[in-house]
Amino acid sequence: MYKSIGVKPYLMPMPVLIIGTYNEDGTSNAMNAAYGSMRDSRTVSLYVQAKRKTIANILWTKAFTIHLANGENRQEADFVGCVSGNRVADKVEQTGWSATKSEDVEAPVFASFPLVMACTLLSYDPEDGHLVGEVQNVLVEETLLDSYGHLHVDEMALLTYNPAEKCYNIVGDRVGEAFATGLNNEDQEESDDNDSSRSTEEERRQALIRNRPERVARVQRMERVMNELASLQAELNQALDHFESFKEQSDAFDAYYSSRDWMDDYEASSLGIIPEEIDQGVLTEDLPYDVLCENDELGRRMRDLARKLLLR
Repeated sequence: MYKSIGVKPYLMPMPVLIIGTYNEDGTSNAMNAAYGSMRDSRTVSLYVQAKRKTIANILWTKAFTIHLANGENRQEADFVGCVSGNRVADKVEQTGWSATKSEDVEAPVFASFPLVMACTLLSYDPEDGHLVGEVQNVLVEETLLDSYGHLHVDEMALLTYNPAEKCYNIVGDRVGEAFATGLNNEDQEESDDNDSSRSTEEERRQALIRNRPERVARVQRMERVMNELASLQAELNQALDHFESFKEQSDAFDAYYSSRDWMDDYEASSLGIIPEEIDQGVLTEDLPYDVLCENDELGRRMRDLARKLLLR
């Protein structure tokens, strides 16, 4: 039976993430962050209050590193979470962590961590503390990789924060394979008997056949979306090519509208010197202004569109 306990930050477990940045004087800074996750396969989301020294550093360098803490650096990780970089400038030195500059971003890499992500800043919202970064590279302690380059996560002893009991826990043992629920009980028993968590080729084929109508419809739908997207991209590229090639003439028009020539032509039009049968919209005050302002609107729209495309 459930019992209501109110609003609690109990989406557990929370990873213990050590965020590395550079201070203005080039020294290293570190903080302990629990509110973080992958946003998609290439970007990360963190929630860090704007008052933190880490945020000032990231906004300055546009970069940071994320270290996955493990049992070996639990005490040091807790220390950098308790001490503010705004008050203690050398707190990294007090941990004993040695730091080297990342080869990928303007941020430090601390030794003795199993895995480090080098990230660049994509966006930060000071209102809710939402920080989005793009992963540029991932560094892994080589002893944790097998000959195929696969991670031995069980050997990392990754640290997690338990907000319910205000303590740390270590990530436990593997209990099963993900994305394997297509197997029925008999399939699973046979798989267990063979000491293998993977289905055979035929079992996998049968699992995929079960939802064949939905699968075919999805592929057809996505094929249409892909083709339409490719067509729109081609049209947009063609329009952008034309627009870019017209820039010299666009700049000439912009310069003309604010020049003495325009003033003289405007006066000549008012005096009837320019024949009435000639289109003279360029000599009105509103039309040229609106056209030039539309350039600014297009620029802002393309900037917003570019940001959405790059943040996907």
